[in-house]
Amino acid sequence: MHPELPMAPLCMRHLALLLGLACTHALAQQPPITIEGQFVDLPKAAPDAPLPSWLATGARVTFYAGSSTQPSVRQALASLGNGNYLPNDQSGVAGGGYLQYDFVHVSDEALAVRGSNLVYADAALQNLTLAAHQGHLGDKNGVLDIWIHPQRLAGVAEQKGEGWLVRRAPYELDGQRYEALITHYEHANGYARYVYELATGLLLVHSSTTTGKPVLTPGPNGAPTVGPGAVTVTSVLRKGVRKLALPWLGRAEALPSWMKRGQRYLFTGGETNSLAEGLLPPNPAQIEFAIEKLGQGYAYADTQSVVSYGGNPSRGSAKMVYGAGTVGSLFLDPKALAKLRAGQVLDQDPLTRYQIRCVGRDERTIALAEEGPLDSTTLVFDLERGQLLQLMLRRQQGPALITTQLQLSPSR
Repeated sequence: MHPELPMAPLCMRHLALLLGLACTHALAQQPPITIEGQFVDLPKAAPDAPLPSWLATGARVTFYAGSSTQPSVRQALASLGNGNYLPNDQSGVAGGGYLQYDFVHVSDEALAVRGSNLVYADAALQNLTLAAHQGHLGDKNGVLDIWIHPQRLAGVAEQKGEGWLVRRAPYELDGQRYEALITHYEHANGYARYVYELATGLLLVHSSTTTGKPVLTPGPNGAPTVGPGAVTVTSVLRKGVRKLALPWLGRAEALPSWMKRGQRYLFTGGETNSLAEGLLPPNPAQIEFAIEKLGQGYAYADTQSVVSYGGNPSRGSAKMVYGAGTVGSLFLDPKALAKLRAGQVLDQDPLTRYQIRCVGRDERTIALAEEGPLDSTTLVFDLERGQLLQLMLRRQQGPALITTQLQLSPSR
């Protein structure tokens, strides 16, 4: 996972492939038990239940995710009216990449987690690019489908019903053996399975299949007939758990005094395309962060972005979280920033090859960058206040280099 990038909404329009971790299904008959949207009725963790040792501000959990949708018929018919149909050849789509979850703040009060989707941009699966970010809030009971407090899992009994089961069993993944809780549910359109490590509460594996809505297709005599829908297969595998090497981790997680609930921070600028350099002016762009919630060491914000292409606005939105367990924030600890030197590498991810480094500084500001094979984000902070002042996103798209530069506007 990258550090929390305020550019999330602008990134989201570049890639349509967004791999989701939790696949929920409308169940005709809900079994008597539920794991966060699944089906096991979990007891709450005791108020004094300690958090696992791995779960601390700066923790990063990485999953590999793959998804494939394949048609069940060769052709689908689109109605043209009056009993006429247009045949369309059907083909499958597939994609893969990493889902990374950074715990930007961890306390008994709340868990603030930033999720990042990194997808492969080439058929050879060599080069990753950032697709999207999204912020999430949880508590000591759990967050999303990726973590459930081990005390809650320990209280779940093995059980079985028609088309579903819950059991404990050893589970092997990447040559390692884990004691796991496995939930499996079959429904009319497929199945969903979750495997949790009992010791840590972390998700190990999620897999599912889902069959889409029936489609019209040519029958043996050419007349329209109803055929089965496309089948989507999703697989998510845990690949790593580690702590980011950020120099401000371990310090007091206090929010800056200048950040207030309800405050809005507007960044304005433009987007350029290297292929149109010198031919067209930059496309106007902006992103606004509205602080919706402040905790003891984190902020939760709604973000709205706009890029205008010849008067046609492209809009994006996302919820984001900010705290000490990230680099791409609206604020960072100024005392820690003061000790960084230009060229210093802060963190390098062994799975994605993204790195975080200090790319420059002067007497007033410091620039930190997160760089991947095909994209980079540079963030400029005020050394006195620790406030984000500027950001620049570069993304390679085929022969074109797309650059978005934004600067903090005066307070409104």
